[in-house]
Amino acid sequence: MLKKIIFLFFSLSAFLLFSGCNKNNSTPEIISEQKINFTIIDQGTNSGLTVKQNYVILNNNDWQNFWQQLKANYLPIPAMPEIDFNQEMIIAVAMGQKSTGGYTITIKDINKSADALTVISQNTSANGGITTQALTQPYCVVKINKINKEVVFITN
Repeated sequence: MLKKIIFLFFSLSAFLLFSGCNKNNSTPEIISEQKINFTIIDQGTNSGLTVKQNYVILNNNDWQNFWQQLKANYLPIPAMPEIDFNQEMIIAVAMGQKSTGGYTITIKDINKSADALTVISQNTSANGGITTQALTQPYCVVKINKINKEVVFITN
């Protein structure tokens, strides 16, 4: 019996020793993400953004067109915030038109990886609660430092 225990011990030790050897000496690449700071420029539920859509705005002309559409329900249209598109960019998310109040959308995180920027937004609804009986168009607009990467949107 003792011989069997010793044999099993040495067999297991040898297995563990040799299975831990890596024939490929390269270090595995660690993929990391960096959180990106952002500033909310505007967020609300009354806009001219009636279609669910994500936006990446990289120049002043597109910003002016977007702002006109965003504020189409306002008279007069509020002044557009100044953005330095040499240094900054705009990211926006819109939920589209909803038949009642109680809906919101917000940008929770923006992460930068080697390949892309990932924008994580979160939608909420009243879930059967009491809401205003009016059309709403939830949206969130943020600015970040300009980063030349593909932008991927994820909604939770």
